[in-house]
Amino acid sequence: MARLLSAFSLLLVYCSAFAEIAPEPPVQSNTVGFILFGILFLAMCVGFIWLVVWNDKKQKAKEGKQ
Repeated sequence: MARLLSAFSLLLVYCSAFAEIAPEPPVQSNTVGFILFGILFLAMCVGFIWLVVWNDKKQKAKEGKQ
């Protein structure tokens, strides 16, 4: 276990020595892409919640018939 931890820490040091400096991010993000992502994200969240509620109601109705 000690050999594994020391090897892992050595790997982290080795990788950080060869890491490149990240380029600067763009000053302004793409507004259309940001809005499109927001709409799709919210639609997927609402769709998932609707699916869960719909399946729950379907399961309760199925249990009520039996």
